[in-house]
Amino acid sequence: MSKIIHKRLLGCVGAFLLTVLFVIPSGNSRLENVLIPDAHAGFFNKDLELFDEVIDLIADKYVYPPNFKRLFSAAIDEMLATAGQDRLNVVKTSTGQMIKGRKYEVLYNLNYDQAHDLASFKRVYYFLLDESNEKYSKEELETAAVIGIMNSLDPYSQFLDKSSFDKSMRDTEGKYGGLGMIVTQKDDQLMVVKTMRNGPAHRAGILPNDIFSKVNGRELKGMKIHDLAEMLRGYPNTKVTLSLKRPVENGLHTYTLTREI
Repeated sequence: MSKIIHKRLLGCVGAFLLTVLFVIPSGNSRLENVLIPDAHAGFFNKDLELFDEVIDLIADKYVYPPNFKRLFSAAIDEMLATAGQDRLNVVKTSTGQMIKGRKYEVLYNLNYDQAHDLASFKRVYYFLLDESNEKYSKEELETAAVIGIMNSLDPYSQFLDKSSFDKSMRDTEGKYGGLGMIVTQKDDQLMVVKTMRNGPAHRAGILPNDIFSKVNGRELKGMKIHDLAEMLRGYPNTKVTLSLKRPVENGLHTYTLTREI
């Protein structure tokens, strides 16, 4: 997947409690729901704007259908690591998970449904803010959640903050051309996931699920996806020759493509 980029600085504004936060006072022997007073009121805020954008991009653009339970679980785990798990106690319950803090306890569960899991995530997010005692900011907690999500996708998805993104653009802008396709590695095979409409690969007739065999006559057996990416990338208007196997046919299809920006 292409890198999901933090294109703007997060605004430091008042937060609004987007979901009702039900908690249990620590030390109470009965599991009675108690509503925390809304300390995050404010209608024009930008809480979790970056996080929401990342989730929407993954749902819309990621090459595979996203596993929302895994994504939100990874986001919560990374937030807990940032918050300091030594001050929190996480236990499994019959209906999900419970996080015990200094003052309160919060119950949540994840079930693969995007809307449900997002609401559960936000309950944990605001709970951790209330427990933070200003040891970490909203932005730090949100960034941790995004990093957790990206780390759960695949080894090649990456989160860049604004300064890292700007540096990456300065380092590579105008230097490299591409072939207009998304590739992946599955069962030790390097294969095409999709081609970009009207890009070099699309125009040449390369299809999803075509399997890479050679690049410029070099066998790819044993290579990893980052090795393939380096071989496919090059200066604009330079050529590269690809040999691919099509699962439903015998023999190789060979294409010579010109890299474009």
